[in-house]
Amino acid sequence: MPFTLIDASKLGGSTLPALNGSALTNIDGGKVLQVVEGTHTSDTFTTSGTFSDIISLAITPSATSSKVLAFASAQYNNYGNGSSNFPNGQAQIIDHDGNVLTRAYGNASGNQTGDSTDQWDSSISLQVLDSPNSTSAQTYKLQHKCGSGRFGLLGASTRLNGTKLTLIEIGA
Repeated sequence: MPFTLIDASKLGGSTLPALNGSALTNIDGGKVLQVVEGTHTSDTFTTSGTFSDIISLAITPSATSSKVLAFASAQYNNYGNGSSNFPNGQAQIIDHDGNVLTRAYGNASGNQTGDSTDQWDSSISLQVLDSPNSTSAQTYKLQHKCGSGRFGLLGASTRLNGTKLTLIEIGA
């Protein structure tokens, strides 16, 4: 359907009234209620095969029907200890009970760095929609571990402005 121009004088005046959301009805859910963000700004490397915390962040939902959108972004570095057998580092987001909500694998698909044939930089992004069904504080953690060699999340401000974990409460 094409747009039709309406003469503002036929609306009871010479200007259109200012619009706001007060007249909107029957719109449910999907409202952003709060946003919290944590940033890790130092490079964090590990050779451990056990997950370690990078960022821990809490959010308190305002209703049990709220959902929490958690997402993280980071640049990572894989180093294969002098070998072309690249480590497969991992990053994950866990909830307050330690349940893994989402996981990403870092591999040699990024950009080669320096003169090394076994060191790669790339980026990861994780996102998950959680339903905590609670109005108590919910803690989410971004963690990482190494598959072999060395794996690191790069947090220096020159690299994507740090590693970030963001939590958004979405009203039902």
